[in-house]
Amino acid sequence: MGANSIKKWNLNSQAVTPAGKALGIKEFVITNAADLAKTDFACWASEATNAITMLTATPDATKNTLTITSTVAMQPMDIKNIYFGDSTKDAVLC
Repeated sequence: MGANSIKKWNLNSQAVTPAGKALGIKEFVITNAADLAKTDFACWASEATNAITMLTATPDATKNTLTITSTVAMQPMDIKNIYFGDSTKDAVLC
C-alpha cells in the first residue's frame, strides 16, 4: 500500500477515561511537507467501529505544511488511524 497514515497506539489502557475527552483535536499540521503538496484526501478511522470520517487536507506551498482539519473536535482515544494522500498515486483508504 502507498497511503500515508498517522497511527496511534494506546500503550496504557488505564489512561483511557471519560475525563480525558475534554477538548479534542481540530487539526494536525505536518511541517516540512513539500512532498505532500498534492494531498487531496484525508480521513480518520474510528478505534471502536473502524467507521471512516472525512477530513479536509490543505497543503500550503508557502509555509511548506499540510494541515488536516476536522469540522468537529476529534477525541484522541477514538482515533485508530488518519489516512491522507494524493489520490492519483496513493491507496485511498477513505
